[in-house]
Amino acid sequence: MATVTVRARSKALVPVVMPVLTTSGLQSPVLAPAVPVAADPAASATIAPAPLATDVVAPVQTAQAATAAPPAPTAITIASNDVNSVVSDSNVTITATAGNHMLFIGGTHDVAVLTGGTEKVQAYSGYNTISTGMGNDTISIAGTGNVVNAGAGTNTINDSGGGNTIVMPAARSGIDQIHGYVVQNGDRFDFTAALRNTDWNGFRSSVGQFLHIAKAGNDAIISISATANGAATKIADLHDSGAVSMATLLGLSTL
Repeated sequence: MATVTVRARSKALVPVVMPVLTTSGLQSPVLAPAVPVAADPAASATIAPAPLATDVVAPVQTAQAATAAPPAPTAITIASNDVNSVVSDSNVTITATAGNHMLFIGGTHDVAVLTGGTEKVQAYSGYNTISTGMGNDTISIAGTGNVVNAGAGTNTINDSGGGNTIVMPAARSGIDQIHGYVVQNGDRFDFTAALRNTDWNGFRSSVGQFLHIAKAGNDAIISISATANGAATKIADLHDSGAVSMATLLGLSTL
């Protein structure tokens, strides 16, 4: 009989050792051709390796949601007895309908409508719209993109910026004392409402019969006539601007 050795882990060719029978008897064994032997399925089962420490997935911890900041206000009303107010928010509407106020605006793109009494407004960040009422108001601005309508009364507008718009009062409605290099720095003068109270027909060629500018000392005085070439009423004084021609004024005007 031959002796057979089988490796049970996998299917392989296993050599079979068999004695050789000759006429002289048994001789040294020789290797017979390999015989394929099927592996034992149970013995060949793969054993999964133990997980490494790096393979362990830590549980995911959900971060606690941060507390949301309260939304910025969109409208602010100043009380009549709040004489000194500071508004640092941007994109808000600020109103005051009674009392005198001193308001500092620190934001941009704000709209301030203060019609209560005598108002003093400072806004130096730019892109704000400021309207006041019938009092003798003082509005000081810087930056660019501001729109100022000081309304009725004898008002003072200090503009240390450039590229701003000043709404001109109508005749016998108010006078604006304007300080700053408003002509040199490219401010615009909005005469839309002021000319609406005249007989002007809307043609630019005839606006000089209603809108006038003249030099007085080192100032330029702007006036309006209700009728063509009629009596003129002063509406604005451009302090220290020097002589300003009508062509220059119209080039900076919205009619």
